[in-house]
Amino acid sequence: MSGLIDDFWFHYVADFGNVGADRGAGGKFVILPPGYEGDVPDGYHVARSDTFGNWINWRGFQVDGSPNPAIAATKSLFRVYPLGEDASASDLTLVNVSGNVLSTIHRTDFGLYEEVDEVVQEEPPHGQDPQILGRLASIGIQKGRVFAPDDGMRQILESAADVGAATARTLTSFPRDEDFYFYPGDGVWTTPFPGGSYESLDDGVRVLDARTFFHFYATGITPAMTMAPIGAGSQYAAT
Repeated sequence: MSGLIDDFWFHYVADFGNVGADRGAGGKFVILPPGYEGDVPDGYHVARSDTFGNWINWRGFQVDGSPNPAIAATKSLFRVYPLGEDASASDLTLVNVSGNVLSTIHRTDFGLYEEVDEVVQEEPPHGQDPQILGRLASIGIQKGRVFAPDDGMRQILESAADVGAATARTLTSFPRDEDFYFYPGDGVWTTPFPGGSYESLDDGVRVLDARTFFHFYATGITPAMTMAPIGAGSQYAAT
């Protein structure tokens, strides 16, 4: 399998599986929270996160066209439990959502601001860029404060959400820069990582259209998303 761990702002924390520290052999990982200064135990692959919440995601590879071995391995091996306890402390509930109709995307209306506010209130401020936190504070989203825009501000934010959603959809469907296209001029096959940076960076400069493209199109990031080795990393092509 191939998996990643991001913090709650979708900043990269660690890989596990084929491109992780365990090199696909499995193992124990410990995610140390913000401000942790205690001893780091032996026998773990150690990762540090800037948020208390973390997002864990992985793909189980098929065997002879079947997903069943990966499902069985997950059920028998995957555990999550607090540091200092053992696997028996894991109370893991697995829910099979196959065949069910459900939405897995973030809100693109006013509810988006409420989702972001929830993260701001839960997590320490040093986990996010001060510039972004300043932007959020300017519209009333700030740690320790209640997000309660008046009618006028709510109308502005609703309109901004609509414009932002339309812009993100457009940048994802039809990028303007030819660097997004595998075959410049055909306007078909695109990559959300022009230049090969999983952080949407070009010589230290954030490529905003690329970041918008990928985080609308998908979510978590990892360096493995731009690695070339077949069978280990991933290559994203979309049309």
